[in-house]
Formats: sequence, structure tokens, C-alpha cells
Amino acid sequence: MKYNSEECSYLYKIENHKIVYDGYNFWWYSKKNKDEDFTIHCIKPFKEYKTILSYIYFWMPKYYKTSIIENKVDLMINELLNDIKIKDISNSNIKTNEKIKLILELNPNIKVKDLCNLLNISKMAISKHLKKI
Repeated sequence: MKYNSEECSYLYKIENHKIVYDGYNFWWYSKKNKDEDFTIHCIKPFKEYKTILSYIYFWMPKYYKTSIIENKVDLMINELLNDIKIKDISNSNIKTNEKIKLILELNPNIKVKDLCNLLNISKMAISKHLKKI
């Protein structure tokens, strides 16, 4: 079963797993978010609790790695979308002062040099607009 990055960020923590013994078998339960109760994680019953523990210890680093990779991919996609929005703003017909405000809202850490290149104006003009803002 595939989990999203939020679920994986819960699954890599040991406190979000528990083992329940029903009198015959051991069952693996997990919690995939903070508002959810424990639900069955694996539909296979186990005869020994040590087997479940080995499964949990096997999967926890994988959940951790998945959560990190998916978070980085999400960040990369958000940065790309912001770059596209910034390009659209720089090519729009609104006033330069408004363009700078909108660009700074999307990327507050943008360098003056990058603003100059985007808007095709000098550093002096950018500085004047930034003083107004």
C-alpha cells in the first residue's frame, strides 16, 4: 500500500505502531495521522511478536526515507510553480511597483540582481521601488 509523505512521517515513529494479541495471533496496528485511531496495518496475522517487530524495524527506515524524498519533491514542485508565477508577473502589463510587490510575496529572498534580470530595469530603479515598498 502506498502512503503519502504525511502518513510516512507518522509511520517512521515507533510510538505510532502497536502490536495486539487476540489470544491466537499477533496483529500489527499503526496510526497514520494524529487525529486517527490505530488501524490494522498488516492483514497478515503473526504467530510470534518477534516477527512483527522485525517487520516494523524493516519498514520504519523505508517510511522515513519516503517521507524525506516526497517532501523534497513537493518543495521542488512548489519552487517551480512559484518561478512560473514570477515569470508570468514579470511579463504582465501591470506597474513595476506592483510587479515587485507580487514577486516579493512569492519569493521574499529573491536577489536584486534577479529582479533586474526579470524586469529588465536597472539596480537603481529597483532600489527606488523597494524604498517605496
